[in-house]
Amino acid sequence: MPPRCSILGVEPSFWSNYSKCLSLCYQAHSSEGGPAYIEPPLATYIVVVKPWSVASSPMTRKQVDYDRIATWVVYVLSEAANSDKPIPTAECVYRMRTRDEVIVQLPLGTSISFLLGQHYWADFVKGWQGSPSAQQATSVSEYNWRNNGDPANHNWEEFFPDIFPLDSVPIVSPYPPPSWVKVPVTLTSFVLPIPNLPIPSQHPKLQRSQITLKEEDKGVDVTKHTSSKTEMDERPSNSELQSLFKQYSPPSHHPSYVQVPTKSQGPKQSEQLKMLKKLDPYEIGKLLIFL
Repeated sequence: MPPRCSILGVEPSFWSNYSKCLSLCYQAHSSEGGPAYIEPPLATYIVVVKPWSVASSPMTRKQVDYDRIATWVVYVLSEAANSDKPIPTAECVYRMRTRDEVIVQLPLGTSISFLLGQHYWADFVKGWQGSPSAQQATSVSEYNWRNNGDPANHNWEEFFPDIFPLDSVPIVSPYPPPSWVKVPVTLTSFVLPIPNLPIPSQHPKLQRSQITLKEEDKGVDVTKHTSSKTEMDERPSNSELQSLFKQYSPPSHHPSYVQVPTKSQGPKQSEQLKMLKKLDPYEIGKLLIFL
């Protein structure tokens, strides 16, 4: 009797022929220019290049860095989502120690159009301390599933993130739409091209009625929200503010050694502002509340 395989009692020749058949089918499919992975994905995947507010070297990134990446993605999705729909969450973050970009897994069917493109840090970081024209940016593209398949099966390490409270993230609201950017040559087979079309305004906060004011001196149209005008109308005038202000005078029993805050303490506050440039962006958001 010929030897039999211990798995399911099937002869080894069967598995050998089966393996050859799969290999031939794959080669025939590839020679026709078809995708390598034809099974549909079970989730939506995006690729984040040069993530914001994380360690610059992929080798030194830790769990908290991937928590921040996932929180940023969820924040942008929350800004674009309608109030009557639940906010999608980031299910998983995939990384390689040798690659700067990461893959973020979202629920299947998540609308990612508001994420795709170039996100300039100077535009969306609250309390940005650098130049307004700084070119640091995070780019987001859709993962090319058909070329690359499930990242979990290709040596990508999985991190399951904890999402921070969105009100603790130092990001502006409304969130500015990203700019179109061409996919780098090194990623053309890894991601899908970003549609070269204006991104539709999905942001409910950006759909408010607007008024246009004309500056006669410069001949430039300046667009402002009507809500801004209402806030200005409700503010008290300078004369009203001055009448409400009373200069502080210590009581007679006030100890002589207690120093009353004066203008001379201004340089100390400016030193605090200088220290902001050396702090983590998340910490800057917290400190700005108390300055």
